[in-house]
Amino acid sequence: MIEYLLILALLLPLICSPLPYLLGGKKGGLLSFLILLISTLSIGYLLIQYYLNPNREPFIVWYNWAPDLGLTFGLNGDGLGLFMSFTIAILALALSLYSIEYMEHEEDVGSYFTLYLLYSSGMIGCVLASDLIEFYLFFELMLIPSWALINQWGTGLREKVAFKYFIYTHVGALSLLIGILATGMLYGTFDLFRIQILLSKQFKPDIIISQIAAILMLIGLMVKLAIFPFHTWLPDAHAEAPTPISALLSPAMIGIGGYGILRFVYGSYPHIITNFSSILIFQSLFTMIYGGLMALKQNDLKRLLAYSSISQMGYILFGIAANSPLAIVGSMLHYFSHATCKAMLFMVSGIFMHQINVRDIDKLGSLASKMPYTAIAMIIGFLGIAGTPPFNGFQSEWMIFSGALIYGSLDKQSIIVGLALLSTALTASYGLWTVKRVLFGSKYLNLDIKEADMLMIAPLILLILLTTVIGIYPQPLITPINSIIS
Repeated sequence: MIEYLLILALLLPLICSPLPYLLGGKKGGLLSFLILLISTLSIGYLLIQYYLNPNREPFIVWYNWAPDLGLTFGLNGDGLGLFMSFTIAILALALSLYSIEYMEHEEDVGSYFTLYLLYSSGMIGCVLASDLIEFYLFFELMLIPSWALINQWGTGLREKVAFKYFIYTHVGALSLLIGILATGMLYGTFDLFRIQILLSKQFKPDIIISQIAAILMLIGLMVKLAIFPFHTWLPDAHAEAPTPISALLSPAMIGIGGYGILRFVYGSYPHIITNFSSILIFQSLFTMIYGGLMALKQNDLKRLLAYSSISQMGYILFGIAANSPLAIVGSMLHYFSHATCKAMLFMVSGIFMHQINVRDIDKLGSLASKMPYTAIAMIIGFLGIAGTPPFNGFQSEWMIFSGALIYGSLDKQSIIVGLALLSTALTASYGLWTVKRVLFGSKYLNLDIKEADMLMIAPLILLILLTTVIGIYPQPLITPINSIIS
């Protein structure tokens, strides 16, 4: 019966989502936190049990959904699914607590937390789904609440930005859907388990349709992953979204595109996807360097972090495209590394906006002594995404680059990996330059600036601990991922 914790973790936020609307205000926020706490503990317990079981047996819930249409509903709690869902759940939990204080002066906060629970449930459903149609439905469930959150509580030209975000990602989702339907036609099923059984029996679908289906799925998922040239929606959406949503959009949601490429495209077309390695490597390299260069020239802190996220998604795609088990494990671990570090940095930017109503880097300065906890989080966040030990970004990045260099199947590996390493220098450049100006500049020396409330600081402390502990000892996360990837 332990498998039913998967259903609890997924359906509890979904079913209980109307309750915060009815309660409203801080009560609705606290209820959202408690609901997500139960989901996080359920997934965490399953992940621990999976790690402790030497046989690495997955937790699977499976139902015939619409047999006449070949549709199933399944939750796949294997090492990869549990790892991804735990990352999303812990991030959603931390940001729900952060949101209580951040959203205190906004109107209709109950609706915010209702949409927040739907959004979180959509992300968890995506990474636990075992059926392609089921994955698509949860993929769209991510989109609709997140669009509404940006449209209602965003900043600047929020309605225009939300519309652009919706159109871009929905068109990408339609491309994904066409690829999924073609896959179902080729294999006679949308169930990934059945597809893999067919592949193990040397079933070979039509090569032309397979290539078209794989390309369409790749395009749809790369839009979500914000890989060049499908990235242009991201800087506006992440900059103008309410900060807690930016901290979910950037670290959690867009990385699901990389998960989808690995789980569903690679899982359905393992021989075809390797033929695209060179193209994907080029796109990931360009994305890494382009995102870093664009981040260097930003004065708006949230836009800087948005372009940084584009660059970091290049790392995930690079690890997958390197076609090396070590690099792929590293790319999935980088999802967690980016999640904790980038969420910290967006939360820091939100604290600046909440406390002093400023996010322009040129107007910030000398804040380290006035906001010490926030300053520590900012420094660790940038050091983490730059791959500095002892933080978790170091573990994921050396695995990506070592896997590509030593075990990858790329031509001219040393040149390619050398170019990829340039992006880490760019990350350190814009990160340390931002830290210097914001925390150790000369402005605000005489202003009465105070540290944020503990409801905003406590989630930062949690993420700092996770970033450091996994940076020192990543084995509890590497083992579940590796059990699937290898």
